[in-house]
Amino acid sequence: MKPKHYIERNEYGDLVIPKGILETLEIKNHQEFMITSESGNLVIKPSIHSLKKLYVEVTSDCNLNCVTCIRHHWNEACGQMDPLVFKQLVKQVKAIETIESIMFGGFGEPLSHPDILEMIQDFHQLGLKTSVTTNGTLLTENMIQGLIKSGLNELWVSMDGFAPDQFNKIREGGDFVDVYESLKLFKRINNQQKSKVTLGLAFVLTKDNVDELSKIRHFASTVWAEKISISNVIPYERKMEDKMLCKKKLHSAWTHLQDKNDLFGFREIVVPEISLPKIDYTSLTKEPLYDIYQSMMKIKMLDESYRSYKDYCRFIHDGNSFIRWDGKVAPCMGLIHDHETYLNGQQRQIKGHVLGDITTESLAKIWESHDYRDFREKVYDFEFSPCVHCGGCEEVDTNDKDCLTDTFPSCGGCLWPQGIIQCP
Repeated sequence: MKPKHYIERNEYGDLVIPKGILETLEIKNHQEFMITSESGNLVIKPSIHSLKKLYVEVTSDCNLNCVTCIRHHWNEACGQMDPLVFKQLVKQVKAIETIESIMFGGFGEPLSHPDILEMIQDFHQLGLKTSVTTNGTLLTENMIQGLIKSGLNELWVSMDGFAPDQFNKIREGGDFVDVYESLKLFKRINNQQKSKVTLGLAFVLTKDNVDELSKIRHFASTVWAEKISISNVIPYERKMEDKMLCKKKLHSAWTHLQDKNDLFGFREIVVPEISLPKIDYTSLTKEPLYDIYQSMMKIKMLDESYRSYKDYCRFIHDGNSFIRWDGKVAPCMGLIHDHETYLNGQQRQIKGHVLGDITTESLAKIWESHDYRDFREKVYDFEFSPCVHCGGCEEVDTNDKDCLTDTFPSCGGCLWPQGIIQCP
């Protein structure tokens, strides 16, 4: 039976939520909440100013040389987190009661850090959920045993192919057979534990490996993966953008818009909302369903609320923050490092955005600072130019500013808020 709670207006017309209900909902540590309206219903959730999840990049170095990697397109020196910096981080995280989970990830291979098992254990002992994203090449038996013993909750393994030819071509330096055998070993060892680690597969989709999607279900079943996360590739070079499998520009019916003001008005154009029942995907239905999904219609299943992920930054909405290997604090994955990328054929120089350094001030102070709070509000409102859908002016070559009044960092050209890129 689903739990239900009833609250009534008080004599002043206010809704008062009893403390016991908040504790039942496991949000007792949060002090600030947001109330939004979705399809006529009130939704109460922790505020965007409540820090809930922390991504920790313990290293920016990696043992592979993947063709889709950001490291081919930056000029930064790689490094790994110093033990003293990590100890400071643990102490600072302990002081923030709202943090619920830690993800060891970023743009490096976390299992290559010599202290990774102790790092996981330190956060596990604080009662936090811990996750790791890895390329899977370092999953030896000792590493697997260590991850389980450390208290790891989730292990995400990046798999961009499910056969040696495809996997090895993308993940230069890696070997599909070795990773596959490691995952089968992980399954056997994990199955013997009372408290099991959840296994997830992260898949980066391109035109080169789209056929691998038909193999992912079978592969997941052989290694007992419980979660699968699929993302489009981040176009760090022009040819990578050509291999993306998503439609970023405006629908062809709107391409007649010439005036810049008219272009920004596309947000106000009425787009039909379509509610679908459960439909088998067969030879009879695939063409009609293809037409629906290719359209600009708002698609929802049955009577569920339609939720658009356009202009929706999960990192901000879900209370995330990033700690770089050097202790610098960044607000999201897209701004953790300087790099170059491509948008609608144009090269863009993306500057990272550092909001503080845990070696000089506490994470709590950085998170609560005026600049960081203002940044979260700005991204939540997302009143940026629609660069992903336009991408044709001289302002798009950097994230310094856009053709409205937004200054650095301008997020209108970011692919994450448009639902094009995602990570675990």
